[in-house]
Amino acid sequence: NKLALEKEFRGVTEALSLATKDLAEVRHQLADMTQKEASERNISVISQDKARTLADEKDQVSYELQQTRDVLKSTQDKLALMQNNYNTSNGAHNQTQKELNDEILKANALKRSLEQSESEVGKLRADVADKAQNLAALAKRLDDTTTEKTRCIRDLEADLHKTT
Repeated sequence: NKLALEKEFRGVTEALSLATKDLAEVRHQLADMTQKEASERNISVISQDKARTLADEKDQVSYELQQTRDVLKSTQDKLALMQNNYNTSNGAHNQTQKELNDEILKANALKRSLEQSESEVGKLRADVADKAQNLAALAKRLDDTTTEKTRCIRDLEADLHKTT
């Protein structure tokens, strides 16, 4: 009878030892999951910052494009004035024609540059919109995943407290 009790005691002791090891492993895994959750939240914040940065860059490009349009308009106004002066002036015909041709070349170069800039801005806007949409979707998925992991961790903690 005493031998059976000692054997049963050793069995209970071994089971308790295994349960203690399992509990330590669960706690370690819980700590890992908590650390991963914090990392995922940081990634979400970084993604949102990048989306804001892209939007700021788009605004800057739009501002610079408007500045280029203003310069083009000013140049066109100068060209119109020079054309008027040319038509009314007899004395400096050749010089005025040269200046007019130079300004026309500059205006045409500016116009080509503006058209290219507008094309690039359109591409950038589409790219920014796609990236912002992708980032928003990623942030949503990450937030959903993080919420689910948090719920699982809480459930594990509750189960852990129930078993101890």
